[in-house]
Amino acid sequence: MGTTDTMDDLLEEEADNITSAIDPDTGKLSEDIKVDEKTKKNIEEAVAEAKEDDTIEVELVVVQVAVPIEKEEVEDVTAPTAIETQLNSEANSTEGAENQGVVQYLDLSVLVKAVTTYKNDDEKVTQETLGKLEETSQKMEFTITVPDEYLKPGYEVFVLRHHEGQVEKLELRHVEGNVYSFETDKFSTYALAYVTTHVHTETVINAVAADCGNDGYTGDVVCSTCNTTLQEGSVISADGNHHWSEWKNQEGIAYTFRECWGCGASEYLNASADAPAAGSVISTPATGDTSNVFAWVSLMVACCGVVLGTMVYRKNR
Repeated sequence: MGTTDTMDDLLEEEADNITSAIDPDTGKLSEDIKVDEKTKKNIEEAVAEAKEDDTIEVELVVVQVAVPIEKEEVEDVTAPTAIETQLNSEANSTEGAENQGVVQYLDLSVLVKAVTTYKNDDEKVTQETLGKLEETSQKMEFTITVPDEYLKPGYEVFVLRHHEGQVEKLELRHVEGNVYSFETDKFSTYALAYVTTHVHTETVINAVAADCGNDGYTGDVVCSTCNTTLQEGSVISADGNHHWSEWKNQEGIAYTFRECWGCGASEYLNASADAPAAGSVISTPATGDTSNVFAWVSLMVACCGVVLGTMVYRKNR
């Protein structure tokens, strides 16, 4: 915990406010100053002592104390339960909330002290804590360091303040690095808390590439964890260009060819007796069969020759 550069000025103003709120005739502290009865009594007694003894000079000062504490150390035993109840409410009102918790309880106090100078004792100076201010006349800014593990995606970090039975959420303002700040004018029990929400893990499904004769699809963006569709895909128009396989040779065929995996067309690299002219492209319906159609035609012709030869041989006999 820390304070901003203007804190000293604000604390000095609060001390002046307390001093000016003491009635010079009765020595009573105005009700405008928010302190408990014990603190009020201590302030009035310190001022009265100085008025009665001119060898004593009393100056009221205000100091700020911010201390991380454990749950069991919270002075107001009702505060942790109230804070955790409010935290659950924050989680329930947060869409997609998965978890919540308290990082650290904090004791923020503004102390009123009497600095007494004894003029007849070599200017001896003592300091005595008279009590705490419950509220200040204006807001003061405090800084807090948030651990790395609570600054990851999906974490919302904030401060909950418990004061006079009420719990309020205070927003944090980023200062630099892990340092954040918040403002308050009420001092009691605070908690640095968090709520986590689901973070989508994006992946693309149903993507189809366009080819020479068929439209494609960019694919849908979905969360691989919760299966939520984050963005629907769009159609990719057919590009009119063949999408060729690698050049290949088939056993027993004396030419090189390649096929379009989109429309099934074949292209031939070199001419032979069994193939069309080099560079020619013959379109065939795409059947999913990647074997070369001319190889099968050649094989069929050869088989016919065997059958005819057998028939002629039998007739001659």
